Amino acid sequence: MVSSNTVEYEPSSHLSKGFVKFWLNTVSDLYSSAGLGWRIFVRDFSARYRQQAFGIVWAFLGPALTVVPFVLLVDASVLDLGELSVPYAIFAFTGAVVWSVVQGLVVSCAVMVGNAGALVTKIQFPREALLFSPLLLALVDLSAKVVVLALLFAALGFSPGPWAIVHLLTVLPAVVFALGLGMVAAIFGGVFKDTPQILTHGLQALMFATPILYPVSFETTLGQMNLWNPLFYLVSVPRDLVVLGRFPEGTVNGYIACCLIAIVVFLGGLRFYRIAMLRVAERA
Repeated sequence: MVSSNTVEYEPSSHLSKGFVKFWLNTVSDLYSSAGLGWRIFVRDFSARYRQQAFGIVWAFLGPALTVVPFVLLVDASVLDLGELSVPYAIFAFTGAVVWSVVQGLVVSCAVMVGNAGALVTKIQFPREALLFSPLLLALVDLSAKVVVLALLFAALGFSPGPWAIVHLLTVLPAVVFALGLGMVAAIFGGVFKDTPQILTHGLQALMFATPILYPVSFETTLGQMNLWNPLFYLVSVPRDLVVLGRFPEGTVNGYIACCLIAIVVFLGGLRFYRIAMLRVAERA
């Protein structure tokens, strides 16, 4: 006879629950794991910057190093981007900041199971607690980058308009989308240790194929291809709203659709994460 203080764990127990009960339990586990998630975030944040010479400077140094070569090429007229109504450095750096948040969150999720180590294999706790650290780290990085972006605006004498801070909220669907992808990446990262490297190089290549650092016409082949790229809408719309105060031409419906896609990806990724983490813990 099982005592009232004993908890039984069954393989793939989440699959035996109904749809409604599954999501009720998910919300309950997220709530109950918030305290542990915060402690994991504090640990990871301290470890991330403790032994680095530049510390949190790396949060915006990466996007800056990506943008600077393009700025120099545009300044030397090697790249002809046509007429821009804002300084190119602002246009490119804003897009790179949003993209770096997406890429950083996905890659951080991909390594979190490996970083957790014995915590996953030897201790029973809500695995959702692991999700708080990469999400909060991404938001901290975003905050630091926004400060640097504001300083860049001031240095170049550019005024983004009174609604720029409100328009920053349009980054949230990109964060939701990235977290959904990240939860899937976390499972693969727990099984295949080269997953973070694959994602890093793959997302970096995708950034250059997505009109983040340059404008593009939908009449071109690249423009037509990006009509089906959710990251184009989720990154370029926040960039243009913050910098220009308006949506890129012809992207309103696509952005709304991609916001819905982001929610579906997040919910699907969370369900996959909860079910698959049981198997990952067994294999780790």
